[in-house]
Order: sequence, then C-alpha cells, then structure tokens
Amino acid sequence: MMLVRYEAALAAMAAARTADEVKDIGNKAAAMAAYARMAKDPQLEIDATEIRARATRRIGEMMAEQRETIGLNEGGRPKTGVSETPVSKPTLSEAGIDKNLAKQARYLASIPEQEFEHSLAAWRTHVSAVNERVTINPFKAADTTEAKKERRAARERELGQKQSKFPTGRFGLIYVDVPRHFNVRSDESGLGRAPENHLPTMTFDELVALPVADIAARDCICVYWSTAASLVDDIEIMAEWGFVTLRPRDPSGKLIRDPKGMSQRTADGGRYCSMQVWDKVKIGLGYWFRDRHEFILVGVRGNPVPPAPGTQDVSIFAEPKTKHSAKPAHVADMLERLWPNTPKIELFARGKGRPGWAVWGNEAEVGVAA
Repeated sequence: MMLVRYEAALAAMAAARTADEVKDIGNKAAAMAAYARMAKDPQLEIDATEIRARATRRIGEMMAEQRETIGLNEGGRPKTGVSETPVSKPTLSEAGIDKNLAKQARYLASIPEQEFEHSLAAWRTHVSAVNERVTINPFKAADTTEAKKERRAARERELGQKQSKFPTGRFGLIYVDVPRHFNVRSDESGLGRAPENHLPTMTFDELVALPVADIAARDCICVYWSTAASLVDDIEIMAEWGFVTLRPRDPSGKLIRDPKGMSQRTADGGRYCSMQVWDKVKIGLGYWFRDRHEFILVGVRGNPVPPAPGTQDVSIFAEPKTKHSAKPAHVADMLERLWPNTPKIELFARGKGRPGWAVWGNEAEVGVAA
C-alpha cells in the first residue's frame, strides 16, 4: 500500500474541491495510522492522525460553506401554498457523510483556527514526550467542560453578530406564547373564564399559517409555550414553522418504515430538543386533570448553539401564576443569560417588551425595546 507523505497530504487537502476528495484523504490517513501502529512507527501515526483531524475539520467547513451558498437539505414538510418547483438540495448522505462524521466535522470546524492549531501542536508535543498510544481524536483529551463553554460562547457571539447583519426581521431566537382558542363544553357555562374574555385568540389553522419561518435565521431557536390540552397541536404548529420534523406517514396514516422495520425520519430538518415545566403552584381548570403546569417547548432549525455544560436551567421550576396568560420572567431571563448576543423576538408580546428584544402582536408596541 502506498503511503501518502505528510506534506503531500496537506497539499492535496488544500487543493480538494469536494467533500468526497477530502473524505478520501481522511480515509487514507486512517489506513496510514493503522499501518503505523502495527509497524510501531509513532511519528508516522501522529502525522496520519493529524491529517485525519484536518480532513474532518475541512469537511465541516465545506458543510458550512455549502449551507450558506446552495444550501443543504433542511428536510421537514413542504410549505403549503407554494407553487414553485422546489429546489433540490443535496443531503449529507448523498455526499457520503454519515451522522457521526458530520457531528465530528461540525465540532472541529467550530473551533477557531488559532485554537485548533494550538491544540494540535500541544497534542503532538504531549504524545511525543510521554510516548503513549496515539489517540484517534487529538481533541478528546482537551475537550474539557471549560473548553466547551469557551467554544460555545464564541459560537454564540459569532452567530449573534452574523444574525444581527441579516435583513430586518431575521432572528436567532423566537419566543412565543400563542393566543390559542380554547374549546369549552358549554357556551352557556364555560365561556366565563375563556381566553376570549381577556384577549383576541387565533385558531389552529390561523396559527399554522403565520409566516414565522420567514423571520427565522438559518440557525434559530424557537421557545414555545404549550399546555397539556394543546400539546399535540403546538407540536404540529412548530413543525409547520420548521422547528420540528415529524416522522413521515403513508396515505393511510401509518408510519413509513425502512426495510429493517424502523420508522424513517427526514434528515437535516427542524428538530424538537427538550421542554421545561412551569409549576404554577395554584390549581386551575381542566377536563381530565386540574391543570397546575405549562410546558416550554424548545425546537431548532439549522445549527444554533445549545446551553454550555453546567449553565442549563432546571427542567421544572415553581412560581405562582398571576394574571391571565402572564408568563413568569424566569424563562425570558434564562434566554437572555444563555443567548446574550442572539437577536430575539417575542411574538404575541404585550407592550414594549424587554430591552433589546423585538416584539410583535396585537398588544405589542412593535419594534425593538430600548
């Protein structure tokens, strides 16, 4: 087997124009590292492992470049009412990039160049000095919690600066408390405490039709208030807006399965991430149970930064409810703490909103609060 010299591999990587070419270089480097391990040639193994890391990082850069130009297949359901022929965008699988490689490539590409080079140099020095087995991932040992926090903060700043330059109406964080219509059992006895007595409401179809995707940045987080009664509707709404990808079903309504019997998923679409629960302390109404909680659903599109390790809020917090539909400041405070540089908008806000946030809604003073 021919061994590719270190310098030649770097030159070939610099000249590569497709992910397939770079992936081929990485595969050859992996084979070279395996050969060097058997031949007990530590210097060759170090060189080969570094080439593989550089190739993986370059794939991540190419993925980011493609996303910004012709785009990657974002998945999700097609928008209704669009008559144009959809543009075919390549998927990662078509480029021969599986999920594990894509995840590692995105991670290495997110590391600032100076930090990347410094980490590689430090790794080479350490491995050569202690004469220990060469790790497959030179960055694994250095991937400490503090390092993750620093990279996450840098990425959040980078996205915030980038999204701030988008045309008016592009936001990296969309915070939503929809004015949903509530169906009561009796118009005579049940409407006394209905939402319509406090604010104008919207139907499911009206909410689905809102062009929320048009104000979302490519890398965007949607934080959405939901209830036990409306949970399924709200997930459907988030899917229509592009922040959740539902598993595809056939015309009869059954899940579409692959040859192994596993349910299929649409790749690279919006995705549901998690939820938080607000314990309202005081007991409310309800058909099946007396409600005492609400959900805060989190969905994303693209590749926004998640909370850094150790900075996440708890999944349940308790705070007494106040006036109708008012939400505790706890959640918005958390969003500002975790994403200080990300352009934010509150939909269906009341008044001026929070400083630095854009607001929109029937009762909002539209604009960005000072």
